Amino acid sequence: MVKYVARQGVLFSGIKSCIGRNVQFLSERYQVCIPDMLMHNLAESNFTRICERHVENSMDPKVFWEARLVYELVMVRDGLYRLTDDNFVSLDICQAIASLCTD
Repeated sequence: MVKYVARQGVLFSGIKSCIGRNVQFLSERYQVCIPDMLMHNLAESNFTRICERHVENSMDPKVFWEARLVYELVMVRDGLYRLTDDNFVSLDICQAIASLCTD
């Protein structure tokens, strides 16, 4: 039902529907064809890659890679990523994040 309503809103109602306007906006912003966005096999990771590519192309590379490093450090701090070396303690990770965020 949700898939039908979403397709109906995008393909037939266009900018008259909220979902149609959102899809149009995303299509223009991230240079993705609307049919590709509507395909059921568009994996979340692919869409994430599209967004990352857009951000990477629109900002200073140094800032982008610092942001990626902070993201990975936060994931380590929260226990979602692990470092292969156990010599780092939580305080080290928090200090690295603070240092990167205040430069």
